[in-house]
Amino acid sequence: RHHSLLCFAFFRCFPVITIAMSVPIYQGKTLNDPTLLKFVRKKQWRKARDLVSKDGASPYNAEVDRVMGNTPFPLHHLCRSVEFIDRLEDEEYSDEEDEIFSQAERRTNRETYKLAKHMILQSQTVEEAVFYPRSDLSQDYSGNFHLSILTVGDHSGNSPLHTLCSYSCDPTMMKIILENCTSEHVPIAPATALELLSYQNEQGCTPVHFLAEGCPFSSLKLAIQHCRPTDIDRAESCDARLIADEEGDLPLHWAFADAISPRRLRVLLDGCSESLFHINDKGDLPMDKFVTEHCDHWKFQDDDQKLDLWNQMQGMLKAVSGFQDDDGDTWSPLHAIASAVHFIPDLFWWIATEFSENGTYNSDGLLPLHVAVSTPPVEYQGSMESCYDPGRSLMKSILFNNLELVRQPTSQGRLALHLAAESQQPEWVVDTLRNAFPDALLEFDPVTGLSPFMLAAVEENNDLTTTYELLRADPSVLSARR
Repeated sequence: RHHSLLCFAFFRCFPVITIAMSVPIYQGKTLNDPTLLKFVRKKQWRKARDLVSKDGASPYNAEVDRVMGNTPFPLHHLCRSVEFIDRLEDEEYSDEEDEIFSQAERRTNRETYKLAKHMILQSQTVEEAVFYPRSDLSQDYSGNFHLSILTVGDHSGNSPLHTLCSYSCDPTMMKIILENCTSEHVPIAPATALELLSYQNEQGCTPVHFLAEGCPFSSLKLAIQHCRPTDIDRAESCDARLIADEEGDLPLHWAFADAISPRRLRVLLDGCSESLFHINDKGDLPMDKFVTEHCDHWKFQDDDQKLDLWNQMQGMLKAVSGFQDDDGDTWSPLHAIASAVHFIPDLFWWIATEFSENGTYNSDGLLPLHVAVSTPPVEYQGSMESCYDPGRSLMKSILFNNLELVRQPTSQGRLALHLAAESQQPEWVVDTLRNAFPDALLEFDPVTGLSPFMLAAVEENNDLTTTYELLRADPSVLSARR
């Protein structure tokens, strides 16, 4: 058992599972007995449970000659075949057929749950199973050690949880997996729930990526509860929603590409809003995926199609901005877009202007222009260069289509140039506002009593270039009085 813990320490340091064409070994013997898998496929539940009770290593048995198949391990097969019964309500059956089918499926699911839990717990009672990357065992190859069947991947590196999330995403089976990562039989967890959700297959995808494409709402909520690091996780662990696949896509990229519902977006973003600012290898933010997949031909759509698209966009806007319809606040999509200027595609702005009136003040006495220029710049994450600014396009659209409004103050009398200087906007934003309304250089902010160049200078991490450019544009501000 001491040797097992040492092997476990090695596995915890290298948690990614990729065991393509691997061969399971237990106590020097190849686990190539398909008996348990045959019982599972034939739904011989009692025989399967009895075999697992007698031999805790039996869940590790794989059909080596069929290792390129989809379900070489018994638990993977269970995760693939389990049905989410509630979805039958959306399918077209007669009442009688639906009742018979549901009863049969429920009975099968109950047996599946019992067997799956039994497999998981029993696999944690035996010494570690070793998976070698080759079928030729005549030489001493290093292998991957597993203290639970939950950490074993199939030919694509998919763990049982991957398999479940790519098929029915049944919440009961997911709960069994996430809540039985360890048992009283082992002193240390073979893997925490967060690690199971963070494991990447050969394409770098986690189970959360598959969930983001669409799943039962209860399954998504359950998974997100375990996505954040806890005291039992390694210090370097991160939120599972911030793990990118081989193309740099987060689960949120997948969610927008699939246009999942606003309710699911809220759950996926809960406590993880920084995922909105992650750039993939192609330079796309998550919301860019929605435009690419669903808005390419919007100019050629008729009015009804445009309205449907706009209603879908509004749902997304409310989700990413945290707006609740029952809060009593007035919904203004242009203001919402302006407040999210750094991660929303500019197409949202152009479509919004077709359905909403620009130039109106919100309850805080701000125009969309004021909201945009007062939103501080952000730091993007991902593989692109740090100087890349995907939010520049939307900011330019808002600025150059609202230049006639730069003279309009907020309800407090502040100008757009005051707000931009105070929020440390890039130099090109400040220059655009200054050129559109040069007299603003001599206007003092009624809230702080400072001129634009002073506002740019006093803020933390101020840009001296912007400060001096504002001062050089009209040095007479030094002698100006309020």
